[in-house]
Amino acid sequence: MIVKFKVLTCIKIKGIYENSLDLIEQVGEIQWINIPDFV
Repeated sequence: MIVKFKVLTCIKIKGIYENSLDLIEQVGEIQWINIPDFV
């Protein structure tokens, strides 16, 4: 869970939502991360 949270933080800080979507799709946590929540 720490690893996922770390990735989430990196995505939030970088703000690269397009690239993060691909990463999330591979991890299968798109619903858990909720990208629109950080926009």
